[in-house]
Amino acid sequence: MAASMLTGSNYKSLSVDPGRKEQVFFDGSVKGLALRVYKSGKATWILQYRPKHVAGSRAKMGTKKAVLGDREHMSLSDARVAARALLAKIDQGHDPVETKKLLLKQERATIQSQLTEYQHDLTRRQVVNTKTILSSLRRGFQGKMSREVSKISLPDLLQIIKSIEGAGKPGAAQDFRKHASAFLSFCAAGGMIPSNPLAGYRRTRRTRAEITETAENGRTLTDTELAKLWKAADSRNDSFGRVVQFLILSGTRRNEAASLRRSFIEDDWINYPATFTKQARGHSVPRSSGINDLLASTPNRGELLWPSHRRVGGDTPLSGWTQMLKELQQAADVYDFTLHDLRRTFRTWAEEKYGASDSLCEAAIGHVSKQILNRIYSRPKWQSDLVLLFQAWSDHVYSITKSHFSIQPEK
Repeated sequence: MAASMLTGSNYKSLSVDPGRKEQVFFDGSVKGLALRVYKSGKATWILQYRPKHVAGSRAKMGTKKAVLGDREHMSLSDARVAARALLAKIDQGHDPVETKKLLLKQERATIQSQLTEYQHDLTRRQVVNTKTILSSLRRGFQGKMSREVSKISLPDLLQIIKSIEGAGKPGAAQDFRKHASAFLSFCAAGGMIPSNPLAGYRRTRRTRAEITETAENGRTLTDTELAKLWKAADSRNDSFGRVVQFLILSGTRRNEAASLRRSFIEDDWINYPATFTKQARGHSVPRSSGINDLLASTPNRGELLWPSHRRVGGDTPLSGWTQMLKELQQAADVYDFTLHDLRRTFRTWAEEKYGASDSLCEAAIGHVSKQILNRIYSRPKWQSDLVLLFQAWSDHVYSITKSHFSIQPEK
């Protein structure tokens, strides 16, 4: 890159020679000060310097270039003042280029910055719950976003989890722990932290009493309880109520119901892509008459079938499950159950009352892959068996609802 001299009378009009992309014009007054002019007409003031030699180092460092400002907003006299001030600092051992690199690295190392990079990575990999994941992480790290991710320790993370649990949100606490572990693994893979502080972390081993209590809480609901829940969910006339009704009719997991999209709905089936299911192998649900009634009664707010009503638009997933479940329990006067128990209730009825085989029951709730089913049945056989099973369950749900309330649910 050839160099030419600049003066106070010509710096505003300097341009590159024909055929060149850029050109540097050095100042004759301050050593190292130069104007770098680009073909586009843009020009920046730079200071070319050599860092102060450190006693005992093996060799002098090469020259470096620090940017001072652009020609449009900085005159030659201002550039000379800035250059002299910087040269004085360099003479004292300051290295402006290395300082800038360090500041950029520190800025990139913050939780806020890494979450932005993590969001780009999740989007690139087409992770379907990206918005939910980022929302959980940002709520958990609230007040700590400007901290370097390397400064977040295991005690810090456990305190966040404990505070979320203390707010009566055990599900949100569990989600944060899961999402934070994946996020920190991403940071470790990118070299921002030496290792994931949550790697290998497990909750304190539960006592025998706690295990027994959990086992007792996981249960099947009676027909009366199911009818009450259906009625209470129907009276809400909102996304959560419809998700509950879909959970009853379909036996799907909570997240599968909440993430249902219109593009999954086909003529006779609801087909979940592999990326939307826990086993990452897809799941198909026959459209029984009850499911069709539910779909028909759902307002069209966008691609996501049952979005949150807290935000304008229809692309925000449901949140606040703990509070909504409490409201449902109070309205139905049915307690001591979880949404997962609706799935358990369907699975138990299918085997014990309907008489479906274990393989078909497992297929109905997405535990068996199509490859395994094809080894057990011919494809038309297990598909038709699933259709009959789901229709029988839909009829049963409508029957008990009508029996207990003397009215047929609206279709």
